[in-house]
Amino acid sequence: MQHVTISGDIGSGKSSVARGLAGVLGYSLAGAGQLQRSMAAARGLTTLEANRLAEQLPQLDDMIDDAIIGLGHSGDPTVFDSRMAWHLIPSAFKVHLIVDPAAAAARIYSDGAMRTESYESIAHAQSAADERYGSERRRFSARYGIDISLLRNYDLVIDTTHVPPRAVVAEIRAGLAGYRSSPATLRLSPRRVRTLPEANVPQPFRCHSGGYPVVGYRRPDVFLLDAGLWEAPATGAGDLMAAILGPEGDEFLASDTV
Repeated sequence: MQHVTISGDIGSGKSSVARGLAGVLGYSLAGAGQLQRSMAAARGLTTLEANRLAEQLPQLDDMIDDAIIGLGHSGDPTVFDSRMAWHLIPSAFKVHLIVDPAAAAARIYSDGAMRTESYESIAHAQSAADERYGSERRRFSARYGIDISLLRNYDLVIDTTHVPPRAVVAEIRAGLAGYRSSPATLRLSPRRVRTLPEANVPQPFRCHSGGYPVVGYRRPDVFLLDAGLWEAPATGAGDLMAAILGPEGDEFLASDTV
């Protein structure tokens, strides 16, 4: 059995999913977020303020990193609730959760478990989440030379916008069972997939890929590049769709998404 790392957007539900997955698999659970929040609270800081401080004092990350690496070398199968465990434990099955920012903000605003945070409104929660994400992305880029926003870093990416944690856990279990057997590493909500005029689809991705749809990603937007054999439900709802990742981030030119 192998370790599983759960990373994801702020408000994507990664902690709830990690707890649920550890429970059904019978794995240990290691949560970097709780440790960071405890460190922040002990210093009278919000999580965002702790992130800003960590950009200047990387020593604050050392304790968490050392603990994660140590557990990764142990023989005890563990689910890691951490944005960086996927990088620190290369042999793990790497899961990443994405979510629509508006849905994430609503979750964050209503989440009483975030005791170190205080928000005046959903808009305030979204602004703080965006700033915190930017802080973490800069910090991890400077510290590790990686970009946490790139979906190709991960073995399985799941959109949690319209599905409950138990459904996400089921997708991860299925992904573990079929590890490396399918090129479709994404599980996306059809409601969030946008279409592009054919003229704007990057040429290399105008092709079917074993029947799976091919999508492009520029956080937080998902673009359908090739529908393959998949047909969108008439209501725009439906179960999560399996998809293959095409270009992402800066691989899209500005004209591609007009």
